[in-house]
Parts: sequence; C-alpha cells; structure tokens
Amino acid sequence: MIHLRRLLMPILFCIGYTLLLYYPINTSSGSLPPIGSFFNPFSGFWQNAEKTTPGGRINLSGMGIIDPVVIVFDERMVPHVYATDDLDLALLQGYLHAKDRLWQMDITARQASGRLAEIFGGRLLENDQRMRRMGLAKTAENLAKNWAACDDYKYLENYVAGVNYYINNLSKKEFPVEFKLFNYHPELWSIEKTAHVVMSMNLMLCGRNEDLAATNTRHLLGMKDFDDLFPKWNPKQSPIIPSEVDWSDSGNQKRKDQSVIGFRPERMINDAPRHIGSNNWAVQAGKTEDGFPILCNDPHLSLTLPSIWYEIQMKSEEYNAYGVSLPGIPHIAIGFNEYIAWGETNVGMDVSDLYEIEWVDSARNSYHLDGKVMNVSLEVEEFKVKNAAPVLDTIKQTIWGPVFFEEGRSLALQWLPNLVSDNCIIASFESLNRATNFLEYYESLRPFKSPAQNFIFASKEGDIALKVQGALPIKPAKEGRFILDGSKKGNEWSGYVPFESTPFVHNPVRGFVASANQHPTDTTYPYAYHGYFDDFRGRSLNERLHRMDKISIADMKALQNSTFDLSAAELLPLLLDLVVDTMDSSWLTDLKMWNHEFEGDAIAPVKFSLWENAFNDLIWDEISAGESTADAEMLYPELWRTIEMLEKTPDHPYFDLTGTSKVETAKDLALLSLDKSMHIYDSLTQDTPNLDWKTFRSVNINHLSRIPAFSIAGIDVGGTANALNSIKGTHGPSWRMIVQLSDPIKAWGIYPGGQSGNPGSPYYQNMISDWARGEYYELHFAASPDALKDFTSMTITIKS
Repeated sequence: MIHLRRLLMPILFCIGYTLLLYYPINTSSGSLPPIGSFFNPFSGFWQNAEKTTPGGRINLSGMGIIDPVVIVFDERMVPHVYATDDLDLALLQGYLHAKDRLWQMDITARQASGRLAEIFGGRLLENDQRMRRMGLAKTAENLAKNWAACDDYKYLENYVAGVNYYINNLSKKEFPVEFKLFNYHPELWSIEKTAHVVMSMNLMLCGRNEDLAATNTRHLLGMKDFDDLFPKWNPKQSPIIPSEVDWSDSGNQKRKDQSVIGFRPERMINDAPRHIGSNNWAVQAGKTEDGFPILCNDPHLSLTLPSIWYEIQMKSEEYNAYGVSLPGIPHIAIGFNEYIAWGETNVGMDVSDLYEIEWVDSARNSYHLDGKVMNVSLEVEEFKVKNAAPVLDTIKQTIWGPVFFEEGRSLALQWLPNLVSDNCIIASFESLNRATNFLEYYESLRPFKSPAQNFIFASKEGDIALKVQGALPIKPAKEGRFILDGSKKGNEWSGYVPFESTPFVHNPVRGFVASANQHPTDTTYPYAYHGYFDDFRGRSLNERLHRMDKISIADMKALQNSTFDLSAAELLPLLLDLVVDTMDSSWLTDLKMWNHEFEGDAIAPVKFSLWENAFNDLIWDEISAGESTADAEMLYPELWRTIEMLEKTPDHPYFDLTGTSKVETAKDLALLSLDKSMHIYDSLTQDTPNLDWKTFRSVNINHLSRIPAFSIAGIDVGGTANALNSIKGTHGPSWRMIVQLSDPIKAWGIYPGGQSGNPGSPYYQNMISDWARGEYYELHFAASPDALKDFTSMTITIKS
C-alpha cells in the first residue's frame, strides 16, 4: 500500500501540474490565464516581443487588392499608403488598424456594447448594464443598418474586410498579448462594431448629464440662490464665434415653459470630466511670418496606451491625406491634404435630459402622458459573465427613452446619439479627406450629427473658417437644465437647429478663428442652449491671438505648450489682497513673484493649488454639508463665479460659514484657507522637501487594461486644467498638430505612445518623453514613396 501511494503521488502531482498549466486560475480579483499557454515559448507572450514592425509580420497575399499598392513605414513606423483605387486604401487602413491596434478595437467595441463582463467577470456587469440602458448597443445596431444609405458605405465594407483579413490570417502566437493575458480570442470585425466605436466616442464627448445634480442643488438652495450662484453666462466670456457675426437670418426659437421636478437621492455616473480641454485655431496669411495660413489642433482626451489615435498617410488617384484616424473607424479624422487642413474640438452642449415617469400603478409597466396611459415596451437583455451564469435584465422603453433609474421614483433618459440614426460621420470624414476648398469643407459637415464638434478649417487659397456642427436640440425654456416632468409632452425637444443656422464664421475681420471648448456664441444667438463650457482657456487663446503678429511655427508650438493659467492670474491677486495686510511670509512672497505658469519643476503652483482648494472647500460648505447629509449628488459653482464674487461682493452671504456664530467675509475665508493650506504643505514637504508641480500632480498614461506594468506613471510634464496645455492626472493633449498651408504643405505633430498597440514597444517611452518636453516631429507628407527614401524603415509592394 505504501509503495502504491509512493507510485501514485508523482502521477497525481503531474496531473495537477498539467491542469495548472492549461486551465485558467480563478482568484478573488479575477481570472488568470493558463500558465502553460501564457508562457509557451512558441505561442505565448514571448512571441509579442517587438519585431521589425509594430504588431508582427505583414501578410497581404490574397487580400483582393485591385491595383498595385506600396506601403512605406517611416522611422516612427507611421504607414504611408500609396494606392490607385480608394477601395484598396480602405482595405489597407482596416488591415493596418487591426495589425497594430486589434485589442484596442476589440475592447472599445465591447465596452460600448456592454460586453466587458464576458472577459473580466462580474465586477464589470454593472457597467455593462449601464451601457445597454443608455442605448449604446441598440443605437449602434441601428447606425450599422442606416449607414447603408450613406455615400461611403462601400468604403466602410472594404475597411471591415481589411480588418477581418488580418484576423483570419492571425495565428494564436500572433495574438496581441492582452488576448493571451485575458485568455480569449479576437472576434471578426463588423460594421456594427465600427458603430460601437462611434458610440464610445459619443459617450466620451457628449454623454455628460448634470440634471440630477442641478435639481438637487436647486432644491437645497432655492431657486433665487441657485440662479445667483449658477448664472448661465460669464460676462468675461470670449465666445468661439466673434460678436461681429449677425444672427438675424438664423431664425428664432419658439420657447415653451417647462415643468420641473424636485429633489432626487440617486447619483448619475459621468464617464468624462466636466472640462476635458481641447484647442484649435487657424490664422490668416496676413498674421503669419511666412505669409501662409496656419492651422493648429490639439484635442485633449483621455491619455491611454495604446493611444486613441493612429497616424497614417493615405494616397490614391483621387486624394492624398495625412493625419490621425480612430482605430475601428475608416478615414482620417484630423489632418490635412494637398489643399486644406481641418481639425476638431468638442462643443460640450448638453444633449441629454432626464424625465420623471409617473407610473399608473405599482406594476410600473404603464405611465401617464398628457392624461393618457402609455405602455412601456420591454426589452430583455442577456449579459454573459465570465465564470458565472448569464444575467437577464429588462429595460423599459418610454417615449423619452429608456428608464435609467427605477429605485423609488423613476427617471427616463433622452440622449441625442440615440435619436440621430442618420449620423453619417464616416461620410463626413471621407469628404473632408477629399475636400479642396472652403465650399467642399462646408458641405462635408452636413451629414455629421453627433458628437457635436467645432470643425476648424484653413486652405491654401487663404480661407479660414470654423463651424459648430452637430444635431443641436431645440429645447424648452429651461434648456433641460433640471429633471423634467415626463407626464407632459410639452417638455419634449422641438427638433434641431437647421444646418445653415448652427454657429459659423468665415474669414473674420480679426484674422483668426479659434475654439477651446468655451461658449460657441454670445447671448444674441437666437437658439437657447446650455452645456459644459470652459471659461478661461478660450479667453486666454483669443487674447493671445489678438496680440500676435508675424506668427511663426515656433510661436504656435509655444502656444500649444503654454502652461499659463488665466484662472490663477485672476484669482491669486484677489486672495493676496485679502491677506497681505495681515500676514507676511516667504510662502506668500513665492506666490507674489509667481508668473502663473504651471511648469513641472515649479513649487508655486503647488502652494496656489492647495490654497485654492482650501478656499473653495470653505465657501461652499452649505453645498458639501447638504451633499453629505442627503447622500445626494450636487453641483458646485464654477470658478469664474467665485472670482466674480470676490471682485464685486466680498461680503456675499455664502462667504459666511454655517457652523460658526461669527459672520465671515471673503477676507476671513482667505486667512483660514491660507492657514490650512500652509499646514498641509508643511506636512507634505516633510517627506518631499522640494515638492514641485509634476510630483504633486502626478500625470499617468494608463494602459486600457489598467495593468500597471503596461502603463507609464509619474510623467515629467507641466500644464494644468485651465492652461492651453490642459494636462490633468489622466487627460491631456492626445495629438498636437500644426499645419502650414504653403506649397508644399508643411506639418508637425506628436502624440504620446506611438503607433504600436504592443505594451513592449520601445516607441511608447520615447514618444511620451518627447511629447512631455513639448517636442514635435516633422510629418513626412510625400507625394510618392521615392520622396520618403531618407526616412524609410520598411517598404512593402503589393501586386494586384
């Protein structure tokens, strides 16, 4: 028996070890891949070491190319694709996107379609349910069907075919490392998956809703105080469209009164910060040193690895375009061709509303609407969950949209991207890639419905322009600022602002066009709106462009990388004036001498930030107390309103603290907050004596998997939210581009991360370091492969 046991032990050990090697290992925080498969030297992660080209080998035989094609990879592995036929370009762009960014495309589509729990388990089930309730998957399905009527559908089909050609020829050893790590296989791409990527873009750029927070805050403060603390217009604002523009021919909005609802305890999840921050501008030839128009664009988005963008040049007999594209979506989104340049920033208008549903009975399957009973439609969604049984969830659809909250009272969500199923944004990108003049640029924007963008333009002919384009809803009197009464149909939108009436300017007298997410127009615009607009960067940008003359490319680079914060320049002197006669210290001397630049190695920004935060905490104690007591989401007044109160009403009642018998003024709060911030600073500098801005405000670029080893943390870079170089903890300039419309066109650009989606790529660190230092690469915009011979890493020729 003992001998038998000794004989069986090694056999059982071998069986157990084999199972360990080839079966996933479940842990409390997730599932680990089979160790044997992951470490297999022939098909595991070792095969993902970066080779000659990012993403592995290139196999294009049998792809169905119509005419001969040449692909040149330059020194940064940017592909320059030279084809005769446009459909060949589509095939190859799809192939290249998949080759370098397949896992990024897959996970982006999964996130929007509510399918992350299939891969990562139950901890992401709630997020998946939220995506389906918001309608992303259903709208993507409708978009994919309706795109068949768009002009560019055949190109889209070929793009999908190019992605799938790569996937079908991919061996297991060539899977991107993330597929191996999370132990699943890539799925074939589809037009619907491209629509998922489009909906992911909408979620990021126009998915914000503050109706719940605004309603709660109004309930807490009362309407009079709410209107005082949350005015819709900053009198210092410098809008995107200059005030010289006459709106008399733009129609007039018919306003309806709205009935609104009171306090709500829930919290709305918003996927992006209130102000992400993007800039674009174009200056006419008469303002530049070399006598050519210059266009600049730096969209500020979530900083991720892989990057949101994919750099590429695409040339056929029809056009020659260069810029950045979105993996999963065909064409170039921001860029230039031989005649024009274009770019985008986010508009930020509020395009969603919450409606209170008045149920008929406790079954909650029918509701009241203008005295009639309406039945909901029920949609049962199935969610697959890794290592668990599927979960079913029933979504109730109303005339307003899906019921989003249903605990206690119920709220339905109306969200614009779910309503504009004719949103042919791919056709807009295709037309921009081909456009040769102002009129073609203008008409190319017509199919673009969401997310609304500030489309900027410059041409060799000397034109500059900017159009705020998207389906802009015409809302009732309160512009959907609060939760609305869903039992009254009069609270619905009244259509959309006509294309010809969306804000627009062409060749303004001032010699430039510019946007930085501020209000699109002044108060004379006939259509009412509200949204999430910046109050400092747009003013700073317009003021500086007004002053500038004989503008050089170096000037434009410096402007994109500017760390000057106008909010600090306005707030700090007011705070210093309140304490200067009471306190004197080296701490304050540093702030008095500071130039309001948030440079990475500067110490003064740390001190200012601590003081500003402490001061704001004291001012809005009424709101924070209400938020804590009621456990409800609240709004806080914007910084420009705080500055205005300090300037005009330093004895404003809200400067008085609620928990004291004394009646405080702004001066008292400035002293109290200064004392608090100095103590915090002393505590922080015990461990870090020379605490500078880059250390205090750490900037991280996280891998989409959130795996720390694949991410880059603690980047040495300056900038802050209200500077043109609007860098926050995980958000910042995702692509910087400067285009001089000379002959030939010259351009410069950079983005953090490089072309490859491979976490082991050496380009990651190199390009991030260059980006953080404010450096640029000259973009090789060449008419033929021969013109790239001095920059070529590899050339591939494909016969038809």
